[in-house]
Amino acid sequence: MKKIMVVIATYGEVEDPTLKNLLPNSRRIIEIVTSQVADLSKLMRTFIAYFRSFKRNWTWTRAGYHSRLVKINEAQTALIATQLGSLKESLGEEFTLEVKDAYFFVPPYFEDVIANHPSYDAVVVVSMFPIESAFSCGVACKTVRDTWGEKAFEKIHVIGSLWDDAELMRIYTDHVFKTMAQFGETGSGEKKGLVLAVHGTLVRDSNGNPSKVQTGFDATMAFYEKVKAAILADPRSDFADIKLGCLNHRYGGTWTPDTLEKAFDDFKQSGIDSVSLFPFGFFADNSEVDFEAKRKLEGAGFKKNQYIECMNASPEFAGWVAKKIYGKLFKIIGMENAIRKVGAQA
Repeated sequence: MKKIMVVIATYGEVEDPTLKNLLPNSRRIIEIVTSQVADLSKLMRTFIAYFRSFKRNWTWTRAGYHSRLVKINEAQTALIATQLGSLKESLGEEFTLEVKDAYFFVPPYFEDVIANHPSYDAVVVVSMFPIESAFSCGVACKTVRDTWGEKAFEKIHVIGSLWDDAELMRIYTDHVFKTMAQFGETGSGEKKGLVLAVHGTLVRDSNGNPSKVQTGFDATMAFYEKVKAAILADPRSDFADIKLGCLNHRYGGTWTPDTLEKAFDDFKQSGIDSVSLFPFGFFADNSEVDFEAKRKLEGAGFKKNQYIECMNASPEFAGWVAKKIYGKLFKIIGMENAIRKVGAQA
């Protein structure tokens, strides 16, 4: 009987923002992500880790904020496991299926969860980000490559390019309008704008050169255009305009110019007085969107504002992810059967 592991991975955030919890989290972020875009000395890395931890401790504690990212990923994992269970028999193979959650920056760490991968027939990893970059899917691939080498990819299969999918467009569009309807935000006659928020990408490094890191810029822009077109084409849409709102970092070079703040300014100049924000570039609420972006939206001074949560623990979304995993498993098992058949005929 085959033994297969499915890993639902995301970067993870500290739930209880104590310095004891935040410091190792900050150190991992700097080592795994920041070091890819900035050449930092050991002293500078230590300084940034402490500075980031103290700042987040003060900001989150003062606001009473606790990240929901890990809890949401746990809920998504449970829903996906249930959906996979209902699809399992249609593969026509006898196998055990273990579905686990894992994180790049908080325990249980991704590399620890898949450490025993040689004992499995296959490991399927879903990086819960719509767009691949050195900071999302690339973290999973880089961790596997750096820890076990290229040969590990014979058993470990990472599902990518989740953004380029017509079914996801439908799920996103329904989610936006159903959420707005719940808050009475459809057909009110106001001039409305929608911000589609996404993690910004590095365009040029600190020396002004094109970034050598895989940023996912082209995919981000293509994804934005697809989501924007799908929402505007929906008969429920009464948005006067839709803008991209990039959530950029401060350091490392030049980041995407279409920022959240710029979107707000453009809306004000065009007379839009009701603004909704949907973080289309994230599958789960996290501090960048349900804390930082949401606070900016609420403080932007619009007559009305509405934050539309990420897909989070949506059964329909979980079903879509499960089908993606099912498709990957079908290919893996199909390839193995084909190899066995060729071997038997040789």
